[in-house]
Amino acid sequence: LAVVDLERTLLFIVTPYPSRDAVEQGDTLTPVLAAGPGFQRGLLFSPSTRQPGIIAFPDLAATLFAAFKIKAPPGFPGRPLTWVPADHPGRTLAEKNHRVVRVNNARGPVLKGFVLVQIALFLLVLFYLLSPRFRSPRFFSLLQFFLSGITGIPLGLLVLPWFGTPGVAGITVYLLAVGFGVGWAGTGRVFRGQGSRAAVPALLGLVTSLVILADIFRGSPLMSHSLLGFSPVGGARYYGIGNEYLGVLLGGSVTGITFLWDLAGGRAAGPRGKICPNIMPVITILLFALWLYAVAAPWRGANLGGAIALAVTYLVTGFSFSGRHFSTRQRLFLALAGVAGLLLLLGVTELFRAPGVQSHLGLLVALLRAEGPAAAVPVIWRKLKMNLTLIEYTVWSRVFLTFLLVLAVLFLRPGEKTAGIDRRFPALAKGVRGALAGSIAALAVNDSGIVAAATGLLFPVVLLTMIILEDCACTQKHAKACP
Repeated sequence: LAVVDLERTLLFIVTPYPSRDAVEQGDTLTPVLAAGPGFQRGLLFSPSTRQPGIIAFPDLAATLFAAFKIKAPPGFPGRPLTWVPADHPGRTLAEKNHRVVRVNNARGPVLKGFVLVQIALFLLVLFYLLSPRFRSPRFFSLLQFFLSGITGIPLGLLVLPWFGTPGVAGITVYLLAVGFGVGWAGTGRVFRGQGSRAAVPALLGLVTSLVILADIFRGSPLMSHSLLGFSPVGGARYYGIGNEYLGVLLGGSVTGITFLWDLAGGRAAGPRGKICPNIMPVITILLFALWLYAVAAPWRGANLGGAIALAVTYLVTGFSFSGRHFSTRQRLFLALAGVAGLLLLLGVTELFRAPGVQSHLGLLVALLRAEGPAAAVPVIWRKLKMNLTLIEYTVWSRVFLTFLLVLAVLFLRPGEKTAGIDRRFPALAKGVRGALAGSIAALAVNDSGIVAAATGLLFPVVLLTMIILEDCACTQKHAKACP
């Protein structure tokens, strides 16, 4: 600094790779210092991450392009760095890095444990369904308890940052308490008058989706520090909503709302439990629009693949409520038309935003304008390869396959029981179909769609399973077998 003229010189000190000891400790974010024109005391900031103090590697190249007045190539992912003031930037960065490391180190063990619990639980469900001789009221109650309990884990992980980030042991105890509390509520006398123990998981899905919505509008402070949220260490997402909670929102929102429809119709409501049926369409359209806006808007959730999946979910559900008979071809055409309209709206919106604040969709639109439609082929191919890689290696693919196996057994083995759901919970059945369509769409259009598809099936599969188990238990009580 003694020999550098910072009035004319831009100085970067960059550590591209962490040390071996840092890697072993999970401390893999490395320091960057900048001085010179355009930088003062504070924290580096980039529109790529929208997090003061955390930048992406391509931002360094974009800053050099800007400093030398070189036009960046179309679609280049980096953004020129700026700065935000901070009284104690070193201490602020140290605290942020400590929190990021704790979350990242706990993420793997906790989420793998959550996935293994889901797989083990649904294997027990299959054993119960396929082995009538081993059924008992105690086994049934135990399954219902744990099925209800696991639906509380996404919300528990979402609000965990309010209580700090304890170690793996502390988080495990916390999640066990959440799961057992929700399990007790689901199998106890809470909502017993609603005619099904599935009431608690269904309404919990709605509550979780509303909390996700509120968090997005607040800038995602909970998801950015949640074990089920996104992590800057992986570099996949820095803001908005990640695919883990996108799936939770997809499945929880549509099943929660449609369960309320059944309450409104009085099919599962007590004498004082009815909701005015005339208000339900208004509530549904309003909430669906808010959730879709929160996920799709580049300045909110900024998840394009998630927006497409949500649009498919809500459109398919809406078709079912319309009362009109649509053929498969008509449903597919209307869904594609709705998705195309959404993409056109988002693309036009990005064109009117400044290049420095555009999302990845804005970069793609700029690339297509500069190089034509053929420029989209490498992007699609890259996303496809990423999805195939994740399907092979991520633990979420295991739970996704488990859900598919359970659904196959539920629909093929006790066929009349799944048909009975349409009679007992006609609206919920429509919501489950919408969630299944949305999960398939998420798998197809997202570069980590297997994650969203797996978490998106949690609430629908749990609700279907709990309702069918109730019917099996009732049948067994009177006829000693489940048809």
